[in-house]
Amino acid sequence: MTTLQISDQAANILSNMAQQERLSSSELIERLIKKHSQELTKQPELLADFARILADSPSFSGDPLETQKAIRDDNLCIENARQQELTAFFARYKRDLSGFKFNREEANER
Repeated sequence: MTTLQISDQAANILSNMAQQERLSSSELIERLIKKHSQELTKQPELLADFARILADSPSFSGDPLETQKAIRDDNLCIENARQQELTAFFARYKRDLSGFKFNREEANER
């Protein structure tokens, strides 16, 4: 048997938890340790499961270069659509300025 020294606050929490579970403090500590060790052994499995899920995901399947090209092409289509919308919006404000001359030197003198 090993003696463990803990703070009064931790001892009170442990005692309350043990009373709620209707266990002794040592039994509660043993259960907590067992549960914690089970959680630690499950983590690598969870990581492997996550890797399998990603491998089956459409976002991560196939050739990464092709996926990147598809995303780039989608972004180009979106950008072209935005440019067309802006061109159409500003078309009504377009004026014929072919007879207008602008002299930078005169503009700077003002």
